[in-house]
Amino acid sequence: MQKTITMGNDEFILYIRKNYNCSLTNDRLGRMIWKWMLENSKGINKKNDIVHNVPCLWQRTIRAKKTYGIRLPRTASQITFNRNLLPKLYDYLDLLGKSYTSDEPWDEWKKRDDEDENAGMLELNF
Repeated sequence: MQKTITMGNDEFILYIRKNYNCSLTNDRLGRMIWKWMLENSKGINKKNDIVHNVPCLWQRTIRAKKTYGIRLPRTASQITFNRNLLPKLYDYLDLLGKSYTSDEPWDEWKKRDDEDENAGMLELNF
């Protein structure tokens, strides 16, 4: 059996989206996951073990491209790492999903968040 495995952020984000109503954006989740991977996996060579902007296969194959109202990523970074890290990685993914779960439907949460963001902006009358 190989000691390494190559997986992408898209797979980890899909896992979180399928199991939790997570309020974080795909971009934010991706950054948090890769930060954790780099801190917890020894020997990752950033030039040889990470490939950026790889097209995600489900963009052509999965009918439902949204989970909890959030589109799945179109491209993702792929990383080669020691497969023994997988149980700890999935524990971390569960922690992210549980820590940033919203009971509101995503569309309502996003609408409220946008309203809060726009509340401080000045209205221009031309």
